[in-house]
Amino acid sequence: MNKYHSLRDATIGLSDGLIIPFALATGMSNVVMSSPTVITACLTAAMAGAVTMTFGGYMEGKKYNTSASPLRSALIIGLSYALGGLLTTLPYHFIDIPRDALRWSAFLTLSVLFLTGYADNILHGGKGWQGGLRTVITGAVAGIAAFLISGVFT
Repeated sequence: MNKYHSLRDATIGLSDGLIIPFALATGMSNVVMSSPTVITACLTAAMAGAVTMTFGGYMEGKKYNTSASPLRSALIIGLSYALGGLLTTLPYHFIDIPRDALRWSAFLTLSVLFLTGYADNILHGGKGWQGGLRTVITGAVAGIAAFLISGVFT
């Protein structure tokens, strides 16, 4: 199996696994007063997303019959997604007030998103910083939208 294929799978899972739980954490940080609530919701969403991405990755691998192992590819995608969700919630484990934890979560999440986008863009022959910046913007917009929308309904 090509090592670049595995890295591509990891960037797919990690970027989605960071963005989705980050948007959820951002929205929840605007409306709840307890970090454990944010952790529970985000890890639940991350695990559900990891399962979905694993099955989806396996089905896509079988459908297109690539030279890579569909099961290995799917597991890398799913585990990377779960890791992204865990990274996003890490500050909430140490900081009790969700809005305070959000600052650190945003820094951590957006930093890893930049690295993920950078690596993915390099793998596809592009300029790494452009991919990194594009991925950071996607994550930031998702987080800001979730924060603003949650404020409307409280």
